[in-house]
Amino acid sequence: WPMMGHDAQHSGVYTDPIPPYPGDVNTDGIINAADIVSLQLMLSGQGQITPQSHNNAMITDDLVVDDEDLQALIDLLLGR
Repeated sequence: WPMMGHDAQHSGVYTDPIPPYPGDVNTDGIINAADIVSLQLMLSGQGQITPQSHNNAMITDDLVVDDEDLQALIDLLLGR
């Protein structure tokens, strides 16, 4: 059984984290209106949050997910 990755001696298989894809809040690989809905739900405390969706929701450079990220996502989709 081959060991792979950086931490193979401890866990068997190590996978590198997926890099952030800013704007793809629902992590489906596409940035669209569904991501706006996902971010609105996240901000209201009703959405399901994974580490990847949280990273993808940080569109601005302030390291928090907030209404500024929502506006930045809307602007991104509108080409502003």
